[in-house]
Amino acid sequence: MNRSVLDWPAGVTVYHPDRCYNGYTLVHGRGPWDPVRGISAEQVDRWHLIDMKGQVVHAFYGNPATQRGSQLFERVANGHYISNGASITEQDWDGNIVWSLSSDFREDARPTGFHHDIQKTSEHTYLAMVADRIDAPQISRVTLKDDHIMEITSEGEIVWEWWGHHHLEEFGFSDRAKQIIFETGGGQQPGQDGDWLHLNTLHTLPDNPLYDQGDTRFKPGNILSCSRNGNQIFIIEKTTGNIVWNWGYLDQMETMWLNGTEGQNQYLVGPHDPKMLHNGNILIYDNGGGTGYPPINRFYTRLVEINPVSGEVVWEYAAGPQASKFLSIVTGGVQRLPNGNTLSLDTDKGRIFEVTWEGEIVWEYINPRGGFYRTQRIAYPDCPLDPPDPKPADLPVPDHLGLPVSDTLDYCPSP
Repeated sequence: MNRSVLDWPAGVTVYHPDRCYNGYTLVHGRGPWDPVRGISAEQVDRWHLIDMKGQVVHAFYGNPATQRGSQLFERVANGHYISNGASITEQDWDGNIVWSLSSDFREDARPTGFHHDIQKTSEHTYLAMVADRIDAPQISRVTLKDDHIMEITSEGEIVWEWWGHHHLEEFGFSDRAKQIIFETGGGQQPGQDGDWLHLNTLHTLPDNPLYDQGDTRFKPGNILSCSRNGNQIFIIEKTTGNIVWNWGYLDQMETMWLNGTEGQNQYLVGPHDPKMLHNGNILIYDNGGGTGYPPINRFYTRLVEINPVSGEVVWEYAAGPQASKFLSIVTGGVQRLPNGNTLSLDTDKGRIFEVTWEGEIVWEYINPRGGFYRTQRIAYPDCPLDPPDPKPADLPVPDHLGLPVSDTLDYCPSP
């Protein structure tokens, strides 16, 4: 049974400095207070940078006119921070807006705002997503919310674009799934929202050994994305727009789940935030709850690393017998750290954790401001702050309401 958020301790509850990738962590800080400036701004999203002891060392403020509904706030390579929502916004460390673009810049479109993810692909270009309202009778009798990926220059010129409805057959949906989409439009409100794909990730492939070995599907610059409602991750070939690889969906997967068939770890349920690592493997946040055609549930969340050529799961961090303790149904993110550890979060509880390859939690933080979408660990040299002592003392773990922190998550190694 899930514990109430109110039953969880707040702040840092686990910290083993010698086994962590020490740095600063970006936390979404919605709430009526701010410990740095001592002001209230209820209408403004705020993001806090915390140190390894959970102390707020810096705060970023959003402009409600441009960042309304923002789901993402991340540091990019030039040291700036990007966010999305009503607009794409890039700001510097001091909060100065250096560039912004409203989602209504296309006069002939019916967009629903920039959503989920954005990537700065060069000094002057960005990958972003909107969801256009379209009628596509070959896919559904319901008006669809169709994901539209765009590469946009800083001047607002679209230099590349892709629409989901052009690629129905490439997703590999079963006839049953396509019939459900046709009748209901898909999404979490069948017959109403038409959110048939619900893409949530934009990740350009880095240099990798798979392409070096001749597999052109994994060419650097191709786009890795993720369909939450389609239960799969996939790669878009940049030059053609074709889907050249996907993983996580099988047309018999709902039968496998219902019958308890072996091999369930090869399939995804409502995934988020896939990233290709420099070894060519792909790391995924696999939520586990309530998506697909028809919807299926695993009732726990896991982190998985796969070999995209063989499809083999090479690493998995998941809940054990008390699975519901790690369950984030609708949001989530994952980051492989330079020391090999993995940073992730239990989003509904506002819980961030760093876990080793062996499955040991070496850092854990409970956000007192509640849940959020993603997090990011940033190296000390990448922030204009005086770094703390690289080996601060261990923090004591509080005994909160008689619930030991060691009870937060069990580890289940992949078979």
